[in-house]
Amino acid sequence: MAERRPPRLSLDLLRGFRAAARQLSFTRAAQELFVTQSAISREIKTLEAQIGQPLFQRGSRALELTRAGEELYRAADEALTLVDGVTERLTGAANTLSVTTTSGLASMWLAPRLPRFNRVHPGIDVHIVASNDRPDLDRDRLDVAIRFANAGDDLPASSDGELLFGCESFPVCSPALARHPAHPLRTPADLAHHVRLDYETTRDGRRLSE
Repeated sequence: MAERRPPRLSLDLLRGFRAAARQLSFTRAAQELFVTQSAISREIKTLEAQIGQPLFQRGSRALELTRAGEELYRAADEALTLVDGVTERLTGAANTLSVTTTSGLASMWLAPRLPRFNRVHPGIDVHIVASNDRPDLDRDRLDVAIRFANAGDDLPASSDGELLFGCESFPVCSPALARHPAHPLRTPADLAHHVRLDYETTRDGRRLSE
């Protein structure tokens, strides 16, 4: 009987797996690689089928690597880091600045400033990771993290960040709503007569309501 050959694993599958293993989240891995969560899920299922055993233990709230997953992650991370490093040197693409910030700040504040940055620094490629989670710069291979912090928030022990600007929040409404015929807004208690819209987001893998 001919000896069964081991499968040749695709680099794309390994990149998706490495991101999911590092983040322990298909959603955050998808954000990192700019793909959909379902795409990461399909890649992991394909990889598990090729290897013949599960790589993750899927709990109700969190992912955990199996023993096989931990072994493959160590090998994939080492191999892909080596391949990426050689590729950067050969293509001259080593001048890359990786920046992470929240989705809102990335689209409304950072993106409009990129053309000016590119004119001043034409030799630097900017890679943006839009995420609301607290980043680990070393683990996620990021150069700069821009985040909103409340006064008194605990920053990472290794943080050497600096304040970019301050901001103040205050309530506003349309004049028509303030002069509503049946339920005008004169005091905070008057808000009880109006519909409240909740904005949901996620931070560090947890759903938050604002």
